[in-house]
Amino acid sequence: MPETPVTKIGNGFLSELEKQLFLEILFEYEGAIAFDDTEMGLVSEDIEPPVEIHTVPYEPWQQQNLRLPKAMQEMATVIV
Repeated sequence: MPETPVTKIGNGFLSELEKQLFLEILFEYEGAIAFDDTEMGLVSEDIEPPVEIHTVPYEPWQQQNLRLPKAMQEMATVIV
């Protein structure tokens, strides 16, 4: 006889009442759970409108590379 979904939850850690409560919550909020990668990272604009982040103009800068002695280059490469 196949197991019911309630008995497949956990390894005896939850009581039957806790399993039943977990399933009820799972079904009530299933729209908020991503079941695969295509559902991740998307929030409806009705729930949270897009955020506009104001920035200021800037000039990109570049710092001179840190020079390492030859003896330290191999070890630095391994670390990085």
